[in-house]
Parts: sequence; C-alpha cells; structure tokens
Amino acid sequence: MKYWYIILSVVFLTSCKSKANLVDSNSKPNVTIDENAISSQKIIENHYNNKSDFSTLYIRSSAKYRDEKQSQNVSAEIKIKKGEKILVSIRFLGITMAKALITPNEVKYYEKLNGTYFEGDYASLSEWLGTDLDFNKIQNMLVGKPIDDLTQQNYAYELTDKFYKLSTVKDKTEKAFSFESKNYLLKKQEISQPEKDRTFTVNYPNLQ
Repeated sequence: MKYWYIILSVVFLTSCKSKANLVDSNSKPNVTIDENAISSQKIIENHYNNKSDFSTLYIRSSAKYRDEKQSQNVSAEIKIKKGEKILVSIRFLGITMAKALITPNEVKYYEKLNGTYFEGDYASLSEWLGTDLDFNKIQNMLVGKPIDDLTQQNYAYELTDKFYKLSTVKDKTEKAFSFESKNYLLKKQEISQPEKDRTFTVNYPNLQ
C-alpha cells in the first residue's frame, strides 16, 4: 500500500493582514451535541466562518511515506508567500534531501540523493494524487483549509468519537474532512484511491 502521512505540527503567522486569534486545537470537542442537531451544510458554513488572513507563513512539519518495500520519516520546512510561491525543504537527519518551488504556473522539484529533477505543471501531481490540483488547492491544504471548496459538492456526515466527519459520496477518489466541534477547525483531510491502494492524509494537531 502506498501511503503518505503528513503532520503540520507548528504554524507561525507573520506579516498578517488581520489579527489572528490563537485557538487551542487540543481542546476536547463537545461530543454531547445531538448529532441530528447539525447538518453537513452547517458544519461547512461554520468552518468557513473562521476568518483568517496572512501575507507570509512559516510551517514546520513531519511526513511519512510507506509502501510495501520501505518506510521513511522526514521533516519539512514550508514557507508561503500568499498567492505567489511556496518553498519546501525536506530534511532527513538534519540534512536537506529535497527542495521544491511551487508557483501558480509551475512546480519545480529537486531530490538530492538520486539527482532527480522535475519541472512542469500540475498535471502529473493531479494524476498521482487522484484529484485536480492547482496552486490555491495546495496552499489551502498547507494552511489548514480543505483542498476543495466544500460548498460545491454533497457530503455524507457522521459524528465520530472526536470529530465531525464529511465524506464524498460515490466517487472513485474518496475524500474525507474531519472538524473539531468547538471552532470547526479542520483537523484532518484524507484523499484515497482504493483501486490503486493509495492514501494521502494530512493532520493538523497544533493549528494556531
């Protein structure tokens, strides 16, 4: 099974256009809420009511890749200039192993160990992940927002032990979005392709 697991662990907002409120993302959700008292549309509305803006952003994260042959843990530093570019540095044991530059028009990637270099558009990334990608979708994913506009599709809703979970209905590429119930912040989003035995998951344990 091919499996990507990313944890966006620390987020610092700088040069903010508007003041951002700090939120305790480790607070326990109010699971006593009657699951019939809220709909998927209301969850989406409450999530998008969280207003925040930035001009530059620094993210520290960890990632894990696993398939039938190997398992690899790495760390990453991500710098974003909103709407313009995303710089990613991947490190293993403190050594920079790969770098990526993402702009609205192209994606550049260099992997040091094998000397692999890629320069192109979003077509190959979209094919690999199983969903259409562009700069804004990648930026949303990195700042704790759903990769898709949730208002444009219907979702099945369930109340889990910890989160409100929205899932796509009858789609070859399955997507799921989990929200905490206190502030409706996104805590996890998953993209999976069962036919290809491939899963991509992003967690946001310490979103501020």
